[in-house]
Amino acid sequence: MADDISKLDDCTEISEDLSAFIDGELSKEQLAKIYEHLIECRCCRQAYEEMKITQKAIKNYFKRSTEEFEIPEKPLKIGLKDNIISKIIFIQKEKKIIYSAVALSFLAIASYFSISFINLNSPEKEVLHEVKFTKENPVLTPLPPASKELKDKKIKKKPSANASFVKH
Repeated sequence: MADDISKLDDCTEISEDLSAFIDGELSKEQLAKIYEHLIECRCCRQAYEEMKITQKAIKNYFKRSTEEFEIPEKPLKIGLKDNIISKIIFIQKEKKIIYSAVALSFLAIASYFSISFINLNSPEKEVLHEVKFTKENPVLTPLPPASKELKDKKIKKKPSANASFVKH
């Protein structure tokens, strides 16, 4: 029974050092001890084989992933001068975009006010009644009388679309 306990202690010790054994990171004495144990112990030998297969698969995976990574033919220019120039170009492009957006917004505001000013000053748009709608029927409320200047102006009325259908 004491022999089984010492064997378990050896197996525990060996299993802790298997990764270092595979990588060749142990001293010659430790390498020899683990090698002898692997010859005698089938469980540790099986764990060793599984760990070796796993490490080989990991190395192959990383080897493939680094091969897929393309290295540029021309070395990258990493210098203070190039860095400053690229930042200046970026800032200039950014300023152009900002100036364009501001100019476009001013143009939109100016066009909105000019269109509304034109529509407000046209005599054809004069309203003579204020319309209030209720659920039952609309109620027309007359506006206050116009000034003398407006009375003197002649307003041209456009013929309505319904005028052609009216019977005389």
